[in-house]
This record gives sequence, structure tokens and C-alpha cells, in this order.
Amino acid sequence: MKYRDLNLIPWDEETYLVVSCDSSGGIGNKAEDRIDVSPRKLGFYTTQVALMEMLSIGARPLALSNTLSVEMHPTGEEIIKGIHDALHLLEDTVQVEVTGSTEENIKVSQTGMGITLMGRVNSKEFRFPKTCEHDLAVVAGKPMVGEMLLKADQSEIFGLETLRRILGKEYIHELIPAGSKGIIHEIRELEKRENLVFRASGIETVDLCTSSGPATSALITIEKNNLDVLRKDAGIPVYVVGEFIKKERG
Repeated sequence: MKYRDLNLIPWDEETYLVVSCDSSGGIGNKAEDRIDVSPRKLGFYTTQVALMEMLSIGARPLALSNTLSVEMHPTGEEIIKGIHDALHLLEDTVQVEVTGSTEENIKVSQTGMGITLMGRVNSKEFRFPKTCEHDLAVVAGKPMVGEMLLKADQSEIFGLETLRRILGKEYIHELIPAGSKGIIHEIRELEKRENLVFRASGIETVDLCTSSGPATSALITIEKNNLDVLRKDAGIPVYVVGEFIKKERG
């Protein structure tokens, strides 16, 4: 069973095994990397994406596998530190086992890595998030990627800390961390899934087509009367970009 970029696999009568992943290439501090960033920061952001995808549906992370296309010393060690930086933002009750692999046979001049995260959710209690007719479409955080992200004010970015503040709030109907295809891709996928139509607000508060890179923003759907509550709870910029309406027949 698939939901967005997540796979939910029936494990037993009460459990879905949940799998999320993310990857990166050409970002790091090697000679042929296109974007110069510390390996530790790379490890953090790549891990954060996989974590936010899983946490956004209420699943509990259990194990993380990192596949690093770099040598262990020094680049791999720094990436792994970044992975643990992200994991340390989880609640103390969540313990994630970490394993992985590095490239020790070939000298590489460009950074590459992947993260696969496995978790679980109670299949009897789990309900797929559902956006309703007349729900507002709002964006928390600003879509950013590459150099823009490195220079950004962290208070404008959606991340694990923001997600933890609003996770489980009953007034949120759907919370979708955005990726490289931008907010507009998440909107189009939601339209198809719920048989609704997105009607833009007409006010260009945020660029819906810009890549959100490592999930620097999220699409959230709520009832109109809960907008102020969300803004207070999120603690970062929240922009109304439109609403979802019923699809006309014919």
C-alpha cells in the first residue's frame, strides 16, 4: 500500500511496516560537488526528510540504514554525526537503530548518500489523512533549496522541531512535507487522491513551484476557523495559498 512517498506493508494483524527514504547527490564539500555544504549538515537534512515523511502520518521510526557513496574517514563520519543530530530531535522514548555502508574501494570526488527509514504504525488505529471540501490550503515555512537554504533565517524553515509542535493536533486534516517538486506537486497529488479542486487565493504569498529541497516547507489543510491556532502553534510563517473545493461533474 502506498501513500505519497511512503510504503505501508502489512506486517501482522495489528501492524503496518512503514518505509520512507531520501537521497542526495552533488551536495557536500568534495571537489566536484555542485553545492558546498558540510557533510554533517547534509546528513542532518537528508535524515530529516525521511523522518518527517514518516512522523507526519503518526508512524514510529525503528531503524535507519544509510548508504554513503563516500569514504568513512572523514566524510562518512561527519555525515553520520548529522544523521544522529536529526535523530536526537525525536522524543526520548523513540530509539532508532542505525546501520549503513560506505565506499572504501574507490576514491570519489563527489558526495552521494541515501537514507532508508523503517518504522511501524498500528494498522487497526491508523486512518489515512483526509482533506475535506472547503479546507484551506496553507503553507508552513518557505520553499528553499541549495544556496538559498544555506543563507536562510532558520525561523522561516519548516523542520522536525516545527513538526513536533503541531503533530497530532486534531484540527490539522493533512500535513504533507514538500519536496523537490514543490508545493504545487503536493497540491496536484492531493487533488487526485481526494477528487477535489484547488482554488488559488490569488495572492502570491509563496512560490508554489519552487523546490522545497529538504522539506523546508509543508502543505497543511485545515478548516478556516483554525488558521490562527495553527499560526500560534507552528511558530513559523504560515501562508494561505487557497482552498480545496468540490470537483464539478461533467
